[in-house]
Amino acid sequence: MMGEYAGWYIDGTAELMDAPQAVSTTFAEVTGHGAMTFAEWAVANVHGFR
Repeated sequence: MMGEYAGWYIDGTAELMDAPQAVSTTFAEVTGHGAMTFAEWAVANVHGFR
């Protein structure tokens, strides 16, 4: 599916291991509440996968 871009994607993902991006507060500032973890999202949306 990714074809020629697969290497670029893998390289970019690997770079984040050594130099992760800083956490941003933008989501909380815009929505008025913090982001949820993947686990929280999964629990809240499990009904859509049954």
